[in-house]
This record gives sequence, C-alpha cells and structure tokens, in this order.
Amino acid sequence: IPVVPLRGLVVYPNMNLHFDVGRKKSVAALNLAMETNQLIFLVSQIDSSVEDPTEKDVFDVGVICKIKQMIRIPNSSNLRVIVEGIARASIVTMYYDDNHYNAVVERAPEFFPQPNAENTAYIRCVKKEYEKYASMFKKISNEVVAKIICCENMDELTDYICENSFFSFSDKQMLLEEFDPEKRTKSLLTLLRKETASLEIEAEIHDK
Repeated sequence: IPVVPLRGLVVYPNMNLHFDVGRKKSVAALNLAMETNQLIFLVSQIDSSVEDPTEKDVFDVGVICKIKQMIRIPNSSNLRVIVEGIARASIVTMYYDDNHYNAVVERAPEFFPQPNAENTAYIRCVKKEYEKYASMFKKISNEVVAKIICCENMDELTDYICENSFFSFSDKQMLLEEFDPEKRTKSLLTLLRKETASLEIEAEIHDK
C-alpha cells in the first residue's frame, strides 16, 4: 500500500482528516492510490523536521485510510486531501518503489470487549472525565460531547475522544499504538485525569 508520512498529525480509525501534501513522493503515492483502490497508509513521522523520511523516521503503527477527495490547490503543485481512517496497522516492511514509498502492513487484531460491569464502569468514568475536560476548552463543541455521551462502543469511544482532544503528539501516538480497547480505555482515563488536573492548576495560576 502507498505510504504518506504525516508531520505532527495522528490519524485514527473512523476519523475524517484533511491535510495538504507538497512532497513529490507523497504526491506520487496519492496519485497511485487514486489509480488503484484509493487506499493509502498514513503514518506519523517521529521527527517532523525530517524533510525526506525513510522507514527509520516513521513510527511502526499507522492507519490504513481511504481517500475521499483529492484536489490540486490553485497556482500550486500541492494537493489537498480528505481521507477517512479505516483500521490500525503495523509496518512489516517499507520500501522505495519508483518515485514513492510503499509498505507491507499488517492490520491490527480485532478485539471484542465484553459488556461486563468493569468495562461499563470504565466507559462511564471516561465519559465523565471527558465532560470535565471539555468544559475547560471552548473549542470542543457540545455536539462532540453529546456524541461521546451516547457512544457505548469502547473501541469507537476511545478513538473519538482522542480525535477531539488536545493531547500532546506523543500521547496521541501512544494511544494509537494500543490495539486493545480495554487497555486503551484505562490509559485514556489516566491521561484525561492528568490533563484535567493540569488545566485546573493553570486556571488557579491565572486567577492569582
């Protein structure tokens, strides 16, 4: 599958993402994808300052995406792309092919969390903590919060929260690399509580 390295962005399954592409190798990878099955592998760069990334410059885990729209930016060689995340995947090997990078990837295993009391409790805790977190950010809309409150699927819930949070790049990548939704939920709850505590301290400092 053709590969496009991302700078400072982390994509998740079921997420719609739009971004601009200017590097010739990435443009070639997108053009090839459009000519075949419209599938592209998006993986984040470890260091966004690297201009010509190779396999050692990207993380092992990314997301297989489907290209929904691709347009050329007027008076520019750059492309504007809209994609939808499909599934997590790990790079088996990445190689240069003609004018772009391809990768052999392995889809993440599927997990089916049991609807037991513990998982139900964790889902409720994560939702409550996110409501508290979102109340401190005006940028997070009520629609996003409402959708999270209604979501009962642990896998989808955690990814949607990650998509609509202002976590650090490393934290977002860490949560992407956790395939098991139960473990991801626990990590997410810990992270949300840490972020909320930091925001409360910031508010106190501003008040002072």
